[in-house]
Amino acid sequence: MSTHYYFSWFNDVLPEKLVEWLQEDLQDRQSLVMISAKPSDYEDEQINLEAITEWTWLQQSNLMFDEYHFIDYRMQKEEARQWIQNASVIFLCGGDPVQQHDFVAELKTAMPLSWGPAPGR
Repeated sequence: MSTHYYFSWFNDVLPEKLVEWLQEDLQDRQSLVMISAKPSDYEDEQINLEAITEWTWLQQSNLMFDEYHFIDYRMQKEEARQWIQNASVIFLCGGDPVQQHDFVAELKTAMPLSWGPAPGR
C-alpha cells in the first residue's frame, strides 16, 4: 500500500514539525512518485528534478528515496499507471487541483489519499 500526500501550502521549505512526522511515517522509501502540479505545463523534453520545488524540499529535509519519478503528460499513460501502482510514496505537488484530478482520472488509476495531521497540531 502506497502512502499519498498532497502538498500545496508551503513557500520555501517543509515545516520542521512536518519533516519530523514524515521522517517517522515514511518507512518504505524505495520509490517516490510526484504528480505534476500542472501536468500539461512544461517546456523541456527532459524532466529536471532539481527544478521541482517539492523534490528540493525533500532533499533539504533529508527525506531520500531510492527512485524518483515525476509524472506529467510527457509520460505514457501505461508507464505512469505502473509507477503509481508500485510507488512507496506518492506526492501530489501543489497546483491546480482540477487539472491534477483530470490528469489522474485520465490515467484510470485509483489513488486514495491518506490524510496525516495538519502541521502545527
